Amino acid sequence: MCRAFLLLDVKGEKDYAKYKVLVNYVVNAYDKENRDGYFIAIDGEALRTMDFKEFMRFILEREEEIAKAKVIAGHLRASTTREVSEKWVHGWNFKGYLCYHNGIIYDYRKHDSYEFFEGIKRFSLKEIVRRLREKEGWGVFFAVNPKGKKFVFSRSHKFNVHLINGNFLAINSNDDIHAIFDTISYGIETIELGVLSFTKYKTISLRGKVREEHRASLEDCVLVFNERNIPVKLVEVRFPRREWWKKEERSKREEEWWEEDYNSYYRHMY
Repeated sequence: MCRAFLLLDVKGEKDYAKYKVLVNYVVNAYDKENRDGYFIAIDGEALRTMDFKEFMRFILEREEEIAKAKVIAGHLRASTTREVSEKWVHGWNFKGYLCYHNGIIYDYRKHDSYEFFEGIKRFSLKEIVRRLREKEGWGVFFAVNPKGKKFVFSRSHKFNVHLINGNFLAINSNDDIHAIFDTISYGIETIELGVLSFTKYKTISLRGKVREEHRASLEDCVLVFNERNIPVKLVEVRFPRREWWKKEERSKREEEWWEEDYNSYYRHMY
């Protein structure tokens, strides 16, 4: 399973916690065998590479830039398609949007995520909902214009939005981020930011430390951020009731995927 994330500054304040969150998240993802390609963009300065050392060097040399950054987008791939090459590293630029995805889209020719984004005619709320309903599968999708709108959307998979230090948002497609950073307690139960309501949780870290954080968990929706990184629209998306995992209901192409790519993926992971 890939790991995808997005850090968005909402206060315009320099915060080294961004650097800490980013480094820890990347190392954690690498430890979970996400080693089939790396993408990072810091305020539009982007790198797509197959070399993890180059990827980490790009991050570690930019601590100051990261602390001040408005937008940080990233993806670490664990391949669910047969080809592993730089061509299929996520973070493709479609119509000015950096696009990446964690999950699986069925009925693809060469690469499921690339073909999904390629089929979006223009990056608007209406068109994204159409494409989500058109293609079967699951996952969390990111379409990021560093100087404009950002879209985070999902189908049959939750994603989390964390408010950290009141300064920036950390959006991740997996739960791994919960165990790797500490946040400041606000002493109140909920915080409102744009269309989102963040709930305070008490969790215990791997070191046994009790931590309070503010988090919003979302699924089957499109979340839109404006050019100032404020969440301004949240639209629920309803999908046809079709249980793809039932063998008798899967298409021939899905059967091919199930037999080839799925088994290949788990051999790769384990």
